[in-house]
Amino acid sequence: MIFFICVGIVAFAVVALLVSIISFYCHSSISKIKKVERKMKQNEDEMRELLANEQKRSNDEDERWLIQYNNIEFQRRIAEGTYGVVFSGLLYQSQPVAIKMLKSHNACITEFKKEVKILQSLRHPNIVLFMGICKKDEHLFIITELIRGSSLHDVVCRKSTNLPVKSNFALHTTIPFKTKISFLLDVIRGVIYLHKMSPPVLHRDLKPSNILIDQIGQVAKVCDFGTARSENISSIMYVICWHRYVYGTGSNC
Repeated sequence: MIFFICVGIVAFAVVALLVSIISFYCHSSISKIKKVERKMKQNEDEMRELLANEQKRSNDEDERWLIQYNNIEFQRRIAEGTYGVVFSGLLYQSQPVAIKMLKSHNACITEFKKEVKILQSLRHPNIVLFMGICKKDEHLFIITELIRGSSLHDVVCRKSTNLPVKSNFALHTTIPFKTKISFLLDVIRGVIYLHKMSPPVLHRDLKPSNILIDQIGQVAKVCDFGTARSENISSIMYVICWHRYVYGTGSNC
């Protein structure tokens, strides 16, 4: 009888010990799960705060560059592209500017935001100077310095009538080799500046019609960043390697 009582006590003790161990591990696991959940909640809150701050910063940037519509004056149409029309005009009744009016559809709005984000960080003598943005009803405007001259395409193809006679490459004249080299170096300086940005800026549509020549023919400036993108180094290397594989040696980088 005493034997069975002892066995029962031992069995009860073993069961109690097992229950205690299981309870301990369950409690420990639950605590760990709750700790992970708290950490995830904290990370989620921090991410929300970060996104909210980024949105606020973006809005503040937009406000900083916002120009009231009644402060710009349209004069004449000077160009037209895929996403809009460019006018010459005045800012604050005195400053000559170029006003790019974007067409009002979703694709243009997306391009507008991308272009403005890139333009507002660019400051270089061979990049057309960004001066601000303007919103009027459904219309969006990008305002830049006005280059009194023509595009490199028009100069080379002799389509320009905006170049004065005193220019070294006026209509019906041959562009001096020295001037051609000067244009080339200007464009190279502008592109190097873009590629040294952090992250680097890829223009992606560099062509003679997107290079403007000033009135006296001494400076070339890169313009039209509607298709430009900011890319990290890994993305750029991927693109370079992909193009090399397809068009180059036929082997991967």
